[in-house]
Amino acid sequence: MINQKVSVIVPVYNGEKFVGDAIKSVLNQKHNSIEVIAVNDGSSDDSEKIIKQFGDNVIYVKRENGGPPAARNTALEYATGDFISFIDQDDIWHPDKLGIQLSIFNKFKDLNIVIGFSMKYEFNSIDEIDETAKREHSTLELLLGSSLVKRKTFDHVGNFDTDLLSGDDTDWFFRARELQLPIYVHRDLVFFHRLHGKNFSKRADRTKFVLMMLKKIKERKMKTGLAFAGALKRPENLDDMINLWHTAG
Repeated sequence: MINQKVSVIVPVYNGEKFVGDAIKSVLNQKHNSIEVIAVNDGSSDDSEKIIKQFGDNVIYVKRENGGPPAARNTALEYATGDFISFIDQDDIWHPDKLGIQLSIFNKFKDLNIVIGFSMKYEFNSIDEIDETAKREHSTLELLLGSSLVKRKTFDHVGNFDTDLLSGDDTDWFFRARELQLPIYVHRDLVFFHRLHGKNFSKRADRTKFVLMMLKKIKERKMKTGLAFAGALKRPENLDDMINLWHTAG
């Protein structure tokens, strides 16, 4: 299983400043059976020019602006890998992110999703962060960028909800958890989430979409009964968070 192909999806909207670094961190992975699919979601800057500099190393798709979930769903139509992973235009992967997570899939055959630790940073380069800081400030968050997913998982969970311009990733994880799919949480730091003034997750109307997501979770619970204990409660500590989401074994 360790040599199986990974499709890496990069939704891009006006990401000229950072998207090159994000794509490089994928192409520089130790695991090299990768296809990168970058979806230009109606950018008005030089994102297209930067993405095309990678040539045949990146599958380039252009579409009208529809937001991150629509861009991810578009990329899934092009994906041919056995596994799917994601990276946003302003984030960075650990050089062995895929190798670490594929080895877990290789060890535990029935898994659907593997989630690693992530770290938020405001530096120009992750090289500016020392190893002690990385260990102390890494944690578990429900981020697509710190996860690796079997392709067939989307057959069970479905694609991303295009109503949720923010929080579509969290909603997807909740749907997977409600279905009791095997999820493996590991403590290796595999993902660096860059903080800056233009993060999509900082958009002014984020609260509206979070409330919409919570409403959808409650509606699913009422309609199907597919919900898990503590879904709408924030875990008190990291160990509780891990125990809530680690369902494998």
